[in-house]
Amino acid sequence: MKRFAQLILLLLLLSAQVSWGQVSANTVNYKVTYDSGTDRYTAWVVPLYNVPNVTAPINNTASTEFGGTAQFTLKVPASFTVTNVQDVHGNWEKNPLRLGPGASGQSWSGLDPAYNYFVIGKSSTETNYGSFKSGVAVALFTFQGGGCFGAVTPLPPADPFITAASQQSLNVANSFYSRSGQAAGGNVVPLEQFVNITGAPADCRPVADIKVQKTVNKPTSQTSAVGEVVQFTIVATNLGPSTGTGLTVSDTIPTGTQYVSATASQGSYDAATGQWTIGSLAATSSATLVMSVRLTAEGVAYNRASVTHLDQFDPNPDNNSASACVSVPIALCQDDKLNLSIPVASQGIQWFRDNQLIPDATSNSLLITQTGTYTVQVANNNCPITGCCPVVVIPGNCCKPNVCLPLVITKIRGRR
Repeated sequence: MKRFAQLILLLLLLSAQVSWGQVSANTVNYKVTYDSGTDRYTAWVVPLYNVPNVTAPINNTASTEFGGTAQFTLKVPASFTVTNVQDVHGNWEKNPLRLGPGASGQSWSGLDPAYNYFVIGKSSTETNYGSFKSGVAVALFTFQGGGCFGAVTPLPPADPFITAASQQSLNVANSFYSRSGQAAGGNVVPLEQFVNITGAPADCRPVADIKVQKTVNKPTSQTSAVGEVVQFTIVATNLGPSTGTGLTVSDTIPTGTQYVSATASQGSYDAATGQWTIGSLAATSSATLVMSVRLTAEGVAYNRASVTHLDQFDPNPDNNSASACVSVPIALCQDDKLNLSIPVASQGIQWFRDNQLIPDATSNSLLITQTGTYTVQVANNNCPITGCCPVVVIPGNCCKPNVCLPLVITKIRGRR
């Protein structure tokens, strides 16, 4: 408890020194990397400016960078323990205290119990960091983790731990101060230089980058008909560098379709659960699943495939999913209406009819009373999560009941 009280006092003092938090024009990012050969992590500062300073503000004309106090906060898996801290540039705290949910003698509400935090401070003694070139990382210190538990990153600027700690008057945010960040001469307000984190998370687990691609044999510019069978092709590729094991991809039967068959080049597909169990996939190898479905309803049949399990660490989750869709024309009867909608979370919405912008059609729903081909764009010219296929509305072969009553013909004989 005494150790925790001492750390709180240190963080309180640091908070008092930098509480005004103005940001310098010469900024830096932080990152963490892992070396499997040495089983050590390295904390880096990545300057976004050059020394000597060549653009305003010109605060440091020397050939190397010098810096005083700094703070590097790590976000780690809950079982991770920072050990064996070794200095590279500067004198850093060697026995940082664990902070966060579950830590001894501490109370933190509303934080994810899967993570803990270590605040590692640097002494205020000025340090020569050596050459500073924009975008070139400079090592600050190295450390170990007491085991392999998952991804380690610098504390992101918007992490909820910062707000939770500030409510206890603790300053846990990353910080960096150097000559380039401060105006030369006189009593000036210290300007913060840390702005963000960069690079992939540092992870001791083997890395396998799985990319999922999906196509349909009916291009989105064409349409299909109810009763037609279409094929969705899903390709999972391991971009490496390690073999991926335990690989599973989810691909459920699209709404408005009926399952016909599925053929996998590797593993097996369970139509009931929508799980494609691939298993082991070597680096640079691919596995393919071809799913055939029968279209049973008008509208857009949308199919999405996503990685649901992988034993290794995937540094690029953005390419773990892919989607494809196919349009079936919708018949619209005279005086009928059709309501189209996309998820409420979509932003920057604009609807189009026959490639022409529909004025004031910027909400998540559109009421249709005319035939045509309808499309929608969301922010940054992307498609909504329901896909890029158009909604095709055609005239319906239908008529009102009071007009289309069955005609009964009865022969009436005359008197003889």
